[in-house]
Amino acid sequence: MQHEEESVELVKQLKPPEAALLNWADGLMADVVEEEDSNKKTAGNIAMDYAPNMTQVYFHYFLAYESCFSLQ
Repeated sequence: MQHEEESVELVKQLKPPEAALLNWADGLMADVVEEEDSNKKTAGNIAMDYAPNMTQVYFHYFLAYESCFSLQ
């Protein structure tokens, strides 16, 4: 339960465009899982496929943002 609460707090900190993108991706993944009988994609498969890519993209976005607006 603690991880769920931490996740909720992190999502609340997202800016509106980021929250909208996460909501869209979440909906897309849910749509894929709904068709599990025909595509063999379970929620676990979706998590394994997309989670590493989503965090990697965000990390690169963060690095680019940091380099553009760094006060150094």
